[in-house]
Amino acid sequence: MAGVATTGGKQAHYRGKPRHGRRVAVTVRQQEAGGGLGPAGPCYTKNLGVGGAFLVVDEPLARGTRLEVTVDLDGQPLVCAAEVRWTHENEDDALRGMGVRFLGLEVEQIVKLNDFLNGLLGAD
Repeated sequence: MAGVATTGGKQAHYRGKPRHGRRVAVTVRQQEAGGGLGPAGPCYTKNLGVGGAFLVVDEPLARGTRLEVTVDLDGQPLVCAAEVRWTHENEDDALRGMGVRFLGLEVEQIVKLNDFLNGLLGAD
């Protein structure tokens, strides 16, 4: 499976690009069966990268759920399609949420997100 390495009999997740640990405002809308979008729900990122993000939410959606995600890049919205890839729902953990993969980003969107992420690196 891509993105998973086996070490000592255990699977360890890895990715080729880093995700930056910044709290960024996000709005999520679930794609409905008829093709429309559900109501907007605010949340925020725990980390963010060009390929996706971990979104902190009280009730994560099921794996495979398609979304429209709007990420606030310092007042400039980045709107894209996304898919829930995994969830973290441990009730004993204060941080619950879901990992999403961005789908079909246009070149301009990738450049905009890269510029934003590079600005975060300079802010540390």
